[in-house]
Amino acid sequence: MTIEAFTAAPLTGHVVLVTYRSIARAPGVPARHAWRSSVWVRRDGRWLIRFHQGTPAVAGEPGGT
Repeated sequence: MTIEAFTAAPLTGHVVLVTYRSIARAPGVPARHAWRSSVWVRRDGRWLIRFHQGTPAVAGEPGGT
């Protein structure tokens, strides 16, 4: 998997919104592109994912940060 357009935006001191584009490739199968976002929360010294969403994207589609 390839990751592009990665950003991490702090929402508070303990919460971060991460966004990126993923490209999954496998032999003999068209590449699958998706825009992804996750919300991470720091609790008890550990980062925990609290939400994740993936939205299919089109190859070469503009966008990002």
